[in-house]
Amino acid sequence: MRVISGKYRGRNLIAPEGLNTRPTMDRIKEAMFNILGFSLNNKIVLDVFSGSGALVIEALSRGARKGIFNDLSKEAIKVIKTNIKNIKLEEPYELFNMDYNELLENLNQKIDIVILDPPYKMNVYEEILNKLLEKDLLNEDPILVFEMDLNNPLVEHELFVSKMYKYGNKKLQVLKRKY
Repeated sequence: MRVISGKYRGRNLIAPEGLNTRPTMDRIKEAMFNILGFSLNNKIVLDVFSGSGALVIEALSRGARKGIFNDLSKEAIKVIKTNIKNIKLEEPYELFNMDYNELLENLNQKIDIVILDPPYKMNVYEEILNKLLEKDLLNEDPILVFEMDLNNPLVEHELFVSKMYKYGNKKLQVLKRKY
């Protein structure tokens, strides 16, 4: 696993061992960041289920201002810390080791880009979106990127327009605020 583009391009990353974490495949990660493009510049990025931290690191590598990592697994947190150290991350970041509900209760800043790649069976996309709105944690022009299994239903919300991209047996759903 490696950083695909930007400042940290080509740097190797490690992933937690075992089957509890499923790293995003390179082609999906590349597609995700091609979709986000320049919208990353100077933005705050949150990954609620960070695993190895690769998605936040990729966002920072491509110009995000700040990254927020979170994972419930202590092993994942150790891996994220190792990856941060190994690539010599310079950008500001925060690292949380919490359940997603606890994280959303404790965040005290507005987020520009939210990445959700939970264990697919959890299907918490809509719940997390509603909690982000309820807690007023999204900046005025947020982008939400959900990686999901093809069987997961798409999230629909009256405030957002949605696009879906299919990659084999996975899909990305990108939500942007309606105007």
